[in-house]
Amino acid sequence: MIESNDTPAVELTPLQKAEAKRAARKVELKALYDAQRAIDIEALFEIETELGEANVSYVDVPHTPGMVTLSAVRCPAKLEFKRYQDRIKNNPKDTSGPAEELGSTCLVYPKGDARDALLAARPGLLVEQGVLAMTLSTGRIADEGKA
Repeated sequence: MIESNDTPAVELTPLQKAEAKRAARKVELKALYDAQRAIDIEALFEIETELGEANVSYVDVPHTPGMVTLSAVRCPAKLEFKRYQDRIKNNPKDTSGPAEELGSTCLVYPKGDARDALLAARPGLLVEQGVLAMTLSTGRIADEGKA
């Protein structure tokens, strides 16, 4: 019921009650997200400071309470990248396996149990992170002045 000093109480419809309940939950989830995001951004800052900002990239992941909001990879070392290339050469039809292996090797955040939980919840993440790590090891195409 909605009450005010000037108007009589108004009964909420079932839809209004459901929407209010959902809105309250979204406020709770946003607060949990914000708290975790602050932790994740601090960790990312430390990693970028240690490895160099150009040597780190990250992916935002859908937030689940109790889990991280992002996942970060570093640029692969020369031998790690060569292993990736060799795996692709040996089996050109299997690109996801080598990418997943590179992603696992280069994943720098999260670590430990948080890493395990994230990878269980997002099983394709290592493939995406492997591609991202591989991209870090190359130059970027300059597109200045090209419209």
